[in-house]
Amino acid sequence: MLASEIEYRAHIQARLLELLKKGPLDLRALVLQADGAYPSIVKKELEELVSIKQVVWQNLKYSTPNVSLDIPVRHTEYQENYELLGARNGSYDPHPVDYDWRFTQNSVEDLLSMLMKKGNTQSALALFGTTSLFVPLTKLGLKPELYNKSNFLIEEIKNNGYDRGLYVHDLFKPIQERNSAFEIVVADPPWYPDYYRAFILRSTEVLKIDGYLFLCLFPWLTRPEATIEREEINQYALSAGFDIQEVLPSFLRYATPRFEKMALKTEGIDLNHDWRTGDLFILRKVRQPADGIDILAPRIESEWDEFLVFGKRVKLKKRVEPENSAVSFQHVDESKVLRNVSRRSPLRSRIDLWTSDNEAYSVTGVRLINAALTSMQQGFNVEETINSLSGPGLVSQVNLTKLKELLIDLTSID
Repeated sequence: MLASEIEYRAHIQARLLELLKKGPLDLRALVLQADGAYPSIVKKELEELVSIKQVVWQNLKYSTPNVSLDIPVRHTEYQENYELLGARNGSYDPHPVDYDWRFTQNSVEDLLSMLMKKGNTQSALALFGTTSLFVPLTKLGLKPELYNKSNFLIEEIKNNGYDRGLYVHDLFKPIQERNSAFEIVVADPPWYPDYYRAFILRSTEVLKIDGYLFLCLFPWLTRPEATIEREEINQYALSAGFDIQEVLPSFLRYATPRFEKMALKTEGIDLNHDWRTGDLFILRKVRQPADGIDILAPRIESEWDEFLVFGKRVKLKKRVEPENSAVSFQHVDESKVLRNVSRRSPLRSRIDLWTSDNEAYSVTGVRLINAALTSMQQGFNVEETINSLSGPGLVSQVNLTKLKELLIDLTSID
């Protein structure tokens, strides 16, 4: 085990023991206050503390050995102010390929209030990746411009009646003709350093001097390297021309997407609440970027075709195969639901077909699978889809049989 991982575990255990000194807490309450540590990791460290008798597990709560489970527990904002998962007002579920975590309604309102303290309805405002802010800001009378790499997410907003200020754009590339065009940028990058560098550099390019960057940053226990990465991101922001004006720990809360909820269930964790938080950094552009500042080249991300199959988003990796490739499939993880949604997971590179329920497959025969998913997106069921592909000289019976097995597995509900 790496020394950093040992230290990371020690920090998590110390945080859990600190919380339990105040009184007994259940897993939900501990996760909410664990400074970004993933729920399954929190559970694992609690089990370790129980095994070495530093923590007691009784009546569905954890406590330290000298704390009675009968004493009243002071309820904190973390224990009381959580939001149950619910319908997303007709919107499609987020997909893990898009790194798509969206703010809760309470966080949207809190963030809007903070934005109005730094600007007004006339402020030129850009959104980098923050799709959940576009509609509320528009309804307030602002004219935000949203830049997001996902064509699907942009089209989703357009389908709800919005047609201006929406741009499909990879923020590893400059935004043409928008230098010094904005007074405020709100940026919520995927939680990896290369994305932060890209979003920060794009922000300083498009912001006017004295403009504000509202940057969402991952908590310090998100992963073993998080503390070092946070400091590197801060230093990069300084070299990009920003000064840190304010830091609001755990100011933001994210609605738990279905794909993450499904992943946690495979670990035996059903928290049924929105646990993930982010720190809000308010930065002000006070100077031009340092000479030579740049970003690393982005990781080469796969390209995907996307389908809506019975309300489920299904992404199929674009890949060139021989025309008559045999259809095959297997689950990437022990079950069809992937247990880990992190980009760092070694299983991620094996995924060819991935759903918004976090079901992950390795497949061959993508041409035929693409045709089948296209048919199902048009409303045909499995039998009708297979029948449409049957016929003399079209598809072999072996491929049809395997394809049907895949479609049944894909559309089944566990």
